[in-house]
Amino acid sequence: MRGNRGEWVMGNGESAVVPGPPIPHSPIPIPREYVVDGETVRTLPDLIAPGVRLLFVGFNPSVRAARLGRYYAGRNNRFWDLLAASGLTPRRFHFEEDRLLLELGIGVTDLVKRPTRSAAEVTAAEYREGVRRLRGMLAELRPRVVCYNGKGVYLLAAGLPSAPWGVQATQVAPGVTDFVVPSPSGLARIPFAEKARWFKELRTLMEKDARMSETTMRVIAEPPLRRFQEAAGALFADLAGRSVARHYGDTLAEYHAVREAVGVAERSDRARIRMWGKDPAKMLHGLITNDLLGASAGQGVYAAMLTPKGRTLAELRAFRRSIEEVLVEIPREALAGTSEHLLKFVPPMFARWADVSDEIEQLGVYGPRSGTLLERVLGAGPGEMAEDAFREMTFGDAPVMVAMTRYVGHELGFDLFTAPTVIPYLWTALLEQGVELGARPVGLAAIEALRMEAGRPRYGAELAEEVIPTEVFEETGMMERAISFTKGCYTGQEVIVRIAHRGHVNRHLRGFRLGDGPAPAAGTPLFHPETGKEVGRLTSVAFLPMIGETGALGFARREVEPGSELRVGGPDGPLAKVVRLPFQRGLVDGLVE
Repeated sequence: MRGNRGEWVMGNGESAVVPGPPIPHSPIPIPREYVVDGETVRTLPDLIAPGVRLLFVGFNPSVRAARLGRYYAGRNNRFWDLLAASGLTPRRFHFEEDRLLLELGIGVTDLVKRPTRSAAEVTAAEYREGVRRLRGMLAELRPRVVCYNGKGVYLLAAGLPSAPWGVQATQVAPGVTDFVVPSPSGLARIPFAEKARWFKELRTLMEKDARMSETTMRVIAEPPLRRFQEAAGALFADLAGRSVARHYGDTLAEYHAVREAVGVAERSDRARIRMWGKDPAKMLHGLITNDLLGASAGQGVYAAMLTPKGRTLAELRAFRRSIEEVLVEIPREALAGTSEHLLKFVPPMFARWADVSDEIEQLGVYGPRSGTLLERVLGAGPGEMAEDAFREMTFGDAPVMVAMTRYVGHELGFDLFTAPTVIPYLWTALLEQGVELGARPVGLAAIEALRMEAGRPRYGAELAEEVIPTEVFEETGMMERAISFTKGCYTGQEVIVRIAHRGHVNRHLRGFRLGDGPAPAAGTPLFHPETGKEVGRLTSVAFLPMIGETGALGFARREVEPGSELRVGGPDGPLAKVVRLPFQRGLVDGLVE
């Protein structure tokens, strides 16, 4: 903010003369003081100056930050930790040192200047005014990059419905690169390691020549199949920082391809970790719920990775490829938490590990004709395999690991793991040689519908750190597949055994039939129709072709029996029918309608 005599007001309210002319960035008057819960609080001045190369933009100041006169002074805010972890600052600055950012060419501002206890208190009018003010500031200040602390901030500024992490394809101000990182707030339930990854990507971007084109400035490499998918009509969406094909123009046709023929999917929604060394299987065995050491040769295991309190860090499949190597496949949303856990509990003397998601790519081949298609393309069929079993095969001279799965609608399916250089050729061969079999590319929307119909949980939805896995596995028939009660000790085991001895959990994963009305969002609460009390929540919602209506997965208290009804969104909301999983065509709670 400009002070007297062309000075720039720092975050502590002091003035310091900064070379260069003042910037009239704020044509909209901003009150300097606000009343919050009866307390008069001064707004935070913009921490900017001519020559700023990187500008951070947040929602609005917290009351504590405004009271202290410093940016990101919240007790649980990790902004300063993230700057240090990424190398954007040479050490961890205390919030009292926020003005030192200017010496590094870094500025800070907020979309709205009024301090509040919650961003929810900011009005739509204030956001509109804030966007106008920000656009004016960017036009005058001309930083190389503006970084939005949270997608919500960027979506408001850009007027878009969705956006990925990282570099954006559009610009709020012409000539200024937009970059989005996860919010540093402690309220943002994203692991620190994942937040730090995007701040490191930001640092990489800042180190590049500012005159580079937007295309060459991208810091996230496109998946090797991108142009092939685009040619097939793919529409992409962001998932945990990766671009994933949402659909190829006809989700229903993709769904039926898997149910009746064969679908081919690129699985950027999954991540791969390689463990190797003296005894990687033993190290992982002590961290997961299933018996990896007891698995026979060629048999992978499905398991959960838990905190010491029995909460779910990840669901995973582990494949013991040799005595010295284990491949772990996990949902991408679980990658950061899994990495933190391995870093903490796996001694390098016995095993080392690395994220190899960019070195080992994954394709899915799903449907009743999937085995026939693999036989045509790989020269030999996978044969009879139990779920999670795997075989080492080849495509030409290239090694391909093939793992059997029923994840997609309980249909026969296989996941193929191979090198990125092989993936485009394998993708093309699967689709070209699968024409007579009815093969077509399949996006994540169809896979999600099929997964939900089968009652299969997904990390980031039904499985999360606040969930004990038995709450999910007990009612979906997955306890035997996911948890061994005969193996030795593992992290979180005490909680699992105690629940097993108690004989029940307090809530169950259920299916819900929602009819033809507007689909509620995941996370929508469920209420008892008579008492009006909240008794559950939805976790995944989609149109399910099997039942011909919108369906959902979600949790309900154990006293809520299948066949009963709950209210969605409020005590007077629309009714949802509770059903057992998996969903069945024409059936409600096992009875013909």
